[in-house]
Amino acid sequence: MIGVSQSGQSPDIVAAVESGRRQGALTLAITNETDSPLALAAEHTLPLLAGEERETSHVLAEPYSPADLRHGPMAMIDRGFPVLLVASSGRGLDRLEHLTDLLERRSGELIAISDDPDVLERARTPLSLPPGVPEWVSPMVSVVPGQLFAVALARTRGLDPDAPRGLSKVTETR
Repeated sequence: MIGVSQSGQSPDIVAAVESGRRQGALTLAITNETDSPLALAAEHTLPLLAGEERETSHVLAEPYSPADLRHGPMAMIDRGFPVLLVASSGRGLDRLEHLTDLLERRSGELIAISDDPDVLERARTPLSLPPGVPEWVSPMVSVVPGQLFAVALARTRGLDPDAPRGLSKVTETR
């Protein structure tokens, strides 16, 4: 079982890793804080070494699979509506071509995180991934340009990503 938390403080993630360990699962904490409750709950820790937490721009964002986006949320997309598409090479990439066509027809503003030259060419804002990353690793690699984009967006909007308004550094979910 792998628990991921920048701060290592999220009680729901800590509880899940503790439960997994009690049930005999091999547990790994991926966290920035090696002395956090999450790191202490897991048998092994992979330190992020990412420095102090930053990544908010006061933008409401909702994640959708391509199938879910086509069934309702697509109606929100109109001229200039920003859509962040994560499209790394692999088995699902061919399914995203049809989705990209739909987004273009609706004149959405496509921001693409991809290693595919065709996807990047169609995006208004292309964020390149390194080529040749194995599919099983691509989610971890794809998050980095998204984080950098969020920091740049916050700064462009005149916000301080290190001091988000009304947001604590730990999300407690019970």
